[in-house]
Amino acid sequence: MQLRIVPASGLLATLFTLAGCAGGQFANTPYLGTPYQHHYDASHPSEVVDNVSYWEGGGEGSPSITINLSEQKAYFYKGDQIIGVALVATGKEGYDTPPGKFRIIEKVQDKHSDTYGYMYDAEGNVVNYDADIRVDPVPPGGRFEGAPMPYWMRITGAIGMHQGPIPVPGSPASHGCIRTSKAVIAQFFENARVGMPVRIVY
Repeated sequence: MQLRIVPASGLLATLFTLAGCAGGQFANTPYLGTPYQHHYDASHPSEVVDNVSYWEGGGEGSPSITINLSEQKAYFYKGDQIIGVALVATGKEGYDTPPGKFRIIEKVQDKHSDTYGYMYDAEGNVVNYDADIRVDPVPPGGRFEGAPMPYWMRITGAIGMHQGPIPVPGSPASHGCIRTSKAVIAQFFENARVGMPVRIVY
């Protein structure tokens, strides 16, 4: 019997449209879970219900991940068997996720972006949900908070897979990273290994 895991419906903040990848040499983490629900803003659309992603587990052989840019899906393999599928959102125009053969070079469960995030004023109000610390000045008395990107799996210096919002299924939306559905990201993360192959294809 196959077990398919899909998320419960409900409103979640997609103000994380900003939460792509950290620039420079390192990237960090976007999270749609309880710890960050205080960021929710009614002006941002709710996250779509994901009826695509599932995790079956099992399988034999070496693990690998294939990310299909045309389909906007990620496939977790054991040998030749697909044991999990994830809805993803890769890099939007100008931030294209590169195709090629990579390997997971870092895993960090709780990570934050050092480039993209929220800008707060002195009163603690968010004045920019899509701030780029490289170009957006911090208001006097305010602060910058890097966007959370949990279950981070780096595949290049600045690009990786992580949990993040998917505003329109099938459409790229990130700053280059592979935003992965919260329905299965924990299973992908737990079963991935540093050094594991990752292919990005069209």
